[in-house]
Amino acid sequence: MRLLAGKARVTPLKRNTTPRSELSGLLALTRLLNSLWRGFPELPIRVSLMGDSECVTNAVEAEDVALNAWFDNRVTEIQENMKKWEQDGAIVDKLHHWPTASNPADIVTKGQGTFDDIKLGGFWQTGPKVLQQPRDVWPASRDFKKGRDSIPMEIGRAHV
Repeated sequence: MRLLAGKARVTPLKRNTTPRSELSGLLALTRLLNSLWRGFPELPIRVSLMGDSECVTNAVEAEDVALNAWFDNRVTEIQENMKKWEQDGAIVDKLHHWPTASNPADIVTKGQGTFDDIKLGGFWQTGPKVLQQPRDVWPASRDFKKGRDSIPMEIGRAHV
């Protein structure tokens, strides 16, 4: 496993809710990967996107939920990006939850980082050491509350 690029989103000063910030971060990640995709000499065999926002994962995977327009437009773009990678032959895993405690992006977004974290070869750049081990020992999981009831009202929850 190689960490090709790190992404962190700084929430704008204007009022922005956590679900909006988290969804914007996932959208930025898929756009970043699309930009990298065109430059790969060989396309990746497998793509795994992981984050610590369960409500965003649920919104992206929701099939029986009407999302509000702001969320729907972004979710649609994320889904289209993931389909494109599949069409190019990559295995695209379902979104996985990664524990906040070992999420490198949180170093810069929560002001908890030190110089050692962000220096060349540091945690923010290389990711958790567990990524160097077999995938079956990673703390990423799909074990969280799923379904429309886990999607905040702000995003949308009406049955389709």
